[in-house]
Amino acid sequence: VSMGNGQTQTYSYNDLLGASLEKKDLQDFISLFDSIYPILLFPFIIVNGILTGTALENPIVWYTDNENLGIRLLTIPIEDFFYGFELILLNIFIYEFLNKKFAKRLQSQTEKAE
Repeated sequence: VSMGNGQTQTYSYNDLLGASLEKKDLQDFISLFDSIYPILLFPFIIVNGILTGTALENPIVWYTDNENLGIRLLTIPIEDFFYGFELILLNIFIYEFLNKKFAKRLQSQTEKAE
């Protein structure tokens, strides 16, 4: 994140999650995500495997090993697993954050109306 004065500040997912969710909510969120992610890996491996050439003569997408770690699971670069993890985590986080924010707003409007 740019600080506006030429300096940048780096935040981890835990920093972002911790700043916007209470401790119990954060634990529930991580527990939920940990239980869902392995299930999401099945379609990820199938689709990404097909795109990168598992069971195909010529892959649809080819990653140059000079530009990644060169470690693959089947034909899928290991970096894709981390990217997929972050992408799913970020989407769930945004949903939970907005859901909590709008739930509070709706609750305060309801209390004012009473």
